[in-house]
Parts: sequence; structure tokens; C-alpha cells
Amino acid sequence: YIGRMFADAGADYLFSDYEQSGSVPCSFETVYAKARNADYWLIKYAAATDLTHQSVASDYSLYTHFDAWENRRIYHCNTFYSSFFEEIPFHPERMLRDLIGIFHPSVLGSVENRYYKPLK
Repeated sequence: YIGRMFADAGADYLFSDYEQSGSVPCSFETVYAKARNADYWLIKYAAATDLTHQSVASDYSLYTHFDAWENRRIYHCNTFYSSFFEEIPFHPERMLRDLIGIFHPSVLGSVENRYYKPLK
């Protein structure tokens, strides 16, 4: 599903070669080998407070070695406050708009994302 959304938004999903659906647990080494040079990093989580660059680095310092970290291209969706899970099944176009806005910002102009926000 997410791989298809990325493709529809004109992006490559780094785990598209996985045949499983849903979440696939991977070691840090596996993720690092596949994603260290990725242009973007999208994080979806549920927490009472939003993530920041500092909190991500404090959580695991090796995260700072990703290109997306160094180029400040990390976007987060805090499902604790967002209606992501309630809306996406009925309005996938809303997530697609977010992804296009992230991967191709000049296409949509200055439209604010609904779910994925830049990490502060």
C-alpha cells in the first residue's frame, strides 16, 4: 500500500522489494544499508509530544548518520493528534497530496501538509 502511494507520488519506496504487507521488522543495520542515502525519511508514530531532531538523536544517535537527517528532510506524522488512520482508508488522496508536497514541493506550491509535517 505505502509503496504504491510513493510510486503514485513519483517517489521510490526503498522497501518495495519486500513481498510482505504491513510492518516488517528490520534491524538497524538492514535499514541503514537500504536507507542511509535516502533523500527523505517519513516517521509515523503516536505520542503525547511531537518528535524533534533532538529527541530523535537522543533516542538513537546513529540516526544522525542518514542523509535525510543531515539534509533536514525528515517528516513526521503524530497519529496521537492526527486523524491519519481514520481518514486514509476513505481519502487516500489526502495522503497522496502530502507525499507529492514533500517529494515535489514546486508542484503544489505552498499548500500545508495534512499529516506529515517537517521535523522541528
